[in-house]
Amino acid sequence: MNTPLASIALLMAFAPCCPADTMAVGSTNAAPGAVVSLPFSFTNTNQIVGMQFDLVFPTALVEAGSAAAGSGGVTAESRELAAGQRRVVVFSPTNALLPNEVVVSLPLTLKPGSPAGGPTVTVKNIILTNRQGQTFSPTLNYKALDAWRQLHFTEAERGDPELIGDGKDPDADGLSNLVEFLLGSNPRASEPARAPRAVPVTGGNQGIAVSFRTAKNVTAAQLSIEGSPDLATWNGNGITVSPTGQEDATSLEYQATFTAAAGEQRHFLRLVGTRTAGN
Repeated sequence: MNTPLASIALLMAFAPCCPADTMAVGSTNAAPGAVVSLPFSFTNTNQIVGMQFDLVFPTALVEAGSAAAGSGGVTAESRELAAGQRRVVVFSPTNALLPNEVVVSLPLTLKPGSPAGGPTVTVKNIILTNRQGQTFSPTLNYKALDAWRQLHFTEAERGDPELIGDGKDPDADGLSNLVEFLLGSNPRASEPARAPRAVPVTGGNQGIAVSFRTAKNVTAAQLSIEGSPDLATWNGNGITVSPTGQEDATSLEYQATFTAAAGEQRHFLRLVGTRTAGN
């Protein structure tokens, strides 16, 4: 039986958001069959009349279509430079300044086997041009999870869903990529200092407790803890989570405690990562 492809229309919105010449790149996170928007935004401080950039993507996971502009009298064109690389050109036919918000759509089709969290695309060779013919190369800011993937995985590895999927564990330390992101740990090497650890239960109650650290200022995903008596059914019942007061420059420490019912002989706890909406 053929697996349906997920068609994704990538909407690139260029809007004022940041200091001069900084471009923010969105994310391709989507499930099969979902349609999402990939926004790009930049500050039009240099009287920009045109721009071009290359979108690089893993051909094993993504098939790209042709760019099309939204409203505002803006034209968008695209062409394939090589397998997995498409050049997008955005301009005004009348040489007018690009409006504060330019929307360009570039359809991408996710192929079967794309990783949880979607593939990561890369933007390269960005050139902004003003009326005087001057060119500018803005700084790129990716969404937090895509920036994290780019930090820890090469471009070739980002085309391997067995390595970059949110639920994958390339260093085999028992922590998925998404949980490693939330813990602020390295997905390519086991880091015992960052791993959750069992701690004594205080107060005379029977149960289990685990301390773990979470990275500060993370909004792209959420970390939760679940329990199970049999490793089959998981939920948050009977678990309390509270800060320990311990922190460093990049992380905060929490303790999760499960209080056992009378006669209960065993219980298990696990950390779970979940992307927030839009990420």
